[in-house]
Amino acid sequence: MDDFILDHFGTEAPEPDLSSWREPIERAERATHTVRIALVGKYIKLEDAYLSVSEALRHAAFLQDSKVAIDWIDSEALEDKPDREIDSANIGEDAGDANRRALEMLQAADGILIPGGFGGRGIEGKIVAARIAREQKIPFLGICLECR
Repeated sequence: MDDFILDHFGTEAPEPDLSSWREPIERAERATHTVRIALVGKYIKLEDAYLSVSEALRHAAFLQDSKVAIDWIDSEALEDKPDREIDSANIGEDAGDANRRALEMLQAADGILIPGGFGGRGIEGKIVAARIAREQKIPFLGICLECR
């Protein structure tokens, strides 16, 4: 593409120096360690809604010679269970399948991230995720709800 544009304008340019781009790509290719991140949001059915967040996680992992596996958790699934029933000893035997899977993914995560969102829908589930992170000592980054 660059040659086409240069030809169009009748000009020349030196070959680009892409050496600084090679190292991150090589680190990504040789990564053997995988970090599991639970991403808790209300737009998870539209993964593009969190594209910048998921790409930032991938790039950060590559710089640490790692890969990232993102578990997409619908924050509303965490609202299905009464607060008193959520603990690590009783991971929701009576809860619905979505709730049980969400709780299991949260507790198995190496880190929990709550991206931004608007409106009240799903907030209680985000609060549950933050509480689990605190109680289970799971690293946590909250970008919404003034968590920053």
